[in-house]
Amino acid sequence: CTYAQNNNEVDALFEKYNNSDTPGIAVSVLKDNKVIYQKGFGVANLEYGIPITTKTKFHVASLSKQFTAFMILKLEDEGLLSIDDDVRTYIPELHDYEKKITINHLLTHSSGIRDQWRLLEMAGWRLDDVIKTEQIFRLITNQKELNFSPGDSFSYSNSGYTLLAIIIERLTKTSFANYAKQTIFEPLQMNDSFFYDDHEEMVTNRAYSYQRVNDRLKKSNLNFATVGPTSLFTTVEDMSKWAINFQNMTIGNERIFQTMNQKAQKNDGSVSSYAKGQFIGNHYGYENIFHSGSDAGYRSYYVRFPDLGYQFILFANAAYVNSSKETFQLVNYYLKDKKPKSKSKNQSSEIFEYDEDIFVNLSNTEMKKFEGSYFNRETK
Repeated sequence: CTYAQNNNEVDALFEKYNNSDTPGIAVSVLKDNKVIYQKGFGVANLEYGIPITTKTKFHVASLSKQFTAFMILKLEDEGLLSIDDDVRTYIPELHDYEKKITINHLLTHSSGIRDQWRLLEMAGWRLDDVIKTEQIFRLITNQKELNFSPGDSFSYSNSGYTLLAIIIERLTKTSFANYAKQTIFEPLQMNDSFFYDDHEEMVTNRAYSYQRVNDRLKKSNLNFATVGPTSLFTTVEDMSKWAINFQNMTIGNERIFQTMNQKAQKNDGSVSSYAKGQFIGNHYGYENIFHSGSDAGYRSYYVRFPDLGYQFILFANAAYVNSSKETFQLVNYYLKDKKPKSKSKNQSSEIFEYDEDIFVNLSNTEMKKFEGSYFNRETK
């Protein structure tokens, strides 16, 4: 390994997952578009004792969004749509809110459309139920109000990416999964990657997901049959090919990727931390582009540092894994020479966490002091 002083040092970061009877992780590190470290730890299927390898397929949840964003921007590049188009041009079933919602609003979580998972929960669904796109679509189109005027704010909404997937299907006249295969997976030879739009489909070399309940490991079932915001199955080997493409551009072009990396601007002129299918952050004073994913017991994280040439990928199959924390163990190991000796106002060391389920057990008495009315607004 050219850049790691000792692969054993990197292995040691994940020693707690290096077991034959617990779930685990798979990781990949790239420098200047070359894989310099890649390994699996732990078990993909506890019932059969199948180990995690770099070829193990993980459901990567919201990492799917950058693939959906790419496909939309590819269609724009081909002149088949504009991200400034009104969504109702393509989905007239959407309620007329008397306010224009653009494709760009969907891409940047600034549409005001309510999140599909929260709507399902309020309607009495459990997230381990079989959930299909048509059921989600019916919920979205039955909403008569928005949470806010389009472009006024940022509010993470998976619904927007479901609508983007439907737009892609209507324009290409093929399934979202098939279009992704034709335009991304086949050209990049991501042969172990696909969008899972049938919850009964067999998946070879699959990592099953788990959770810890009262110190016991239990299965955490996932039965999604919906795509766009989620449901990509891939491996760290395949995800590394996607990572390399941001520089090599075997598919796509500079205009597409520049648009993907452009932060959203709100109506008041302020800028969001979200671009299109990815967040823009800062670590050790260096810009990074990242996203996390969390569904059932699956956890994923992908972060790249364009100015440094480093990219980091981590997939896990246990709900208790903090994917951002574990990924930034890798980041901090490889970037230890880049760490500023003293932190100034312009040098931050931020670790952004999204989609992570973090639970703290408090008694009723302890929770009482947190009672009140809260308003959540993104810091400008």
